[in-house]
Amino acid sequence: MVLAYGVTTPIGQAIGLFLHRVYDPASMGGLISVGIMNAISAGLLLYAGLVQLLAEDFISEKSYKVLKGRKRLHAYLAVVAGATLMALVGAFA
Repeated sequence: MVLAYGVTTPIGQAIGLFLHRVYDPASMGGLISVGIMNAISAGLLLYAGLVQLLAEDFISEKSYKVLKGRKRLHAYLAVVAGATLMALVGAFA
């Protein structure tokens, strides 16, 4: 997985630099490019946060031993509250 990250990061940066020089930010094509890149970035962040990090915290065998009853409910509510606050920050940033 480290190799994939090490290879795709420079490629993504090269694509970003190329697109930055090619388009006019005020044009419709520029706005569409920025929107697409933001959507891809947001999707990758959601995947990393929800699938990789939270799955380990809530689905692992260790979590079933530690998080029982109210502790599991509190952990779930903390995740929902954190996601809500991050969405609010993202909406106004």
